[in-house]
Amino acid sequence: MNKIYDIAIIGAGINGICIAKNLDKNKYQICLIETGGVENLSNLHDYKITGHPEGIKTVNDYKFGGGHNVWHGLLARLSSDEIDENIWCETPEKMDQYYDQAEHYLGLDQKVKKENERLILNDLKKSNLAELEYKIFHQVDVNFNQYDELNKIKISGVHVFLNHSVVSLQGDSENNGCYRVNSLNNIPIFARKIILSSNAIYNSIILMRSNEIKFENKNVGKFLSDHPMGVIAKIKFKNKHRFPICLIRKKYNLNFAKIGFSIKDEELDLLHTFYMVPTLEKKFNQANTTIRKSLIKIRDSGLSFSLVMDIIKNIDMILFVISYKFGLMFKTKYADLLVVSEQNLSENNKVTLNENQEVVKNWTIDDKLLESIANSAKQFSKLINSKYSVDSINILPKVNMMHELTSAAHLCCTTKMKNKSTDGVVDGNLELVGVKNIFVAGASVFPIAMSLNNTLTALALTFKLINKLNSDN
Repeated sequence: MNKIYDIAIIGAGINGICIAKNLDKNKYQICLIETGGVENLSNLHDYKITGHPEGIKTVNDYKFGGGHNVWHGLLARLSSDEIDENIWCETPEKMDQYYDQAEHYLGLDQKVKKENERLILNDLKKSNLAELEYKIFHQVDVNFNQYDELNKIKISGVHVFLNHSVVSLQGDSENNGCYRVNSLNNIPIFARKIILSSNAIYNSIILMRSNEIKFENKNVGKFLSDHPMGVIAKIKFKNKHRFPICLIRKKYNLNFAKIGFSIKDEELDLLHTFYMVPTLEKKFNQANTTIRKSLIKIRDSGLSFSLVMDIIKNIDMILFVISYKFGLMFKTKYADLLVVSEQNLSENNKVTLNENQEVVKNWTIDDKLLESIANSAKQFSKLINSKYSVDSINILPKVNMMHELTSAAHLCCTTKMKNKSTDGVVDGNLELVGVKNIFVAGASVFPIAMSLNNTLTALALTFKLINKLNSDN
């Protein structure tokens, strides 16, 4: 007789580890299943891009722990007026409670948070920008040591399976109606409840391949959304400013706070968040070379004369990186206008399986979104011009903007929530529509994309699921 777990968690990224640590061990026998480990199954993370020259930036060195390895820890909440209960299947008040749990789990000190917000508000008042719509991003250090985390989980009684690349789920009538988890190594795992807590791509393809689970799967992978981001304008102030308009405030205890300004495009109902990044660079980089690309080339092929020249050309960017890293401040007349945009759900952006059962992922920035970003940038520029002494604001033409925008790697919506206005894959309790005891956690359940980092909202919804399962009879 095969061992049957009460709950099998698929994916040991930030959400999966959180679930494994916070589920009631007295109530459930739990196992945690992870693709990563010794082998790197990078074929699951390759992208086919349509309509965009840059495309989604993939993480080529994917190992155990998913987003733990790449996430830089910026936390921001949806505001109460952004949480429509008909869309998010939850009230703003309840979402605030889940956000509180997520912040506590990630170690965001509430005293530091309030002090950062007080300092930022003072800066905004000094710059006459306090009345603009703004959002504060708090940065914390969440670089978990994955193996330490695993050992803690094991000690708590959770069984951990590494190098189990899950292919599909199926019902198993011979084992008391539980589910069977099928992996590439052909070692089945049985559980009464399944929680898919992997990334937005992997969650969707597991469900696509689970043909024996009888559910309406036409919406799985139907909407692959993301946050297009990039520098789309250059600002020149008439006077020098020290870190213009309070982009970053570094505290002595090494906590960052960062601020973005939001502009709503009423026509497409999209939110665009703008950041003014102080720089010494006067013009767009016409050569399309960046210090990051140069450093990657040095890592891969060593130092060469041409790379030295690239670095010299990008000395202003080096100075900015140093200032950001160490909290130094320099005076400058110049700022980059960086945008992170909400993306409308489109059936052109989706995850599919071809006739060979290979994963195809299409992601496109369409003309409507470009037009929306351009219009919002003009609107934001007018606001800045009215508050600050600005010499010039050079906004990229829409045709050039496509080449500057790229993915923020905040993929979402592939197993979106069903709500009052749209169909979806999971219900408001994150349970697969029409199927009992299969749940999905992570950004793939978002009903819409956002113009902010995914992690805090994904973890807030994860705590909603944890609370539900811990309170079930």
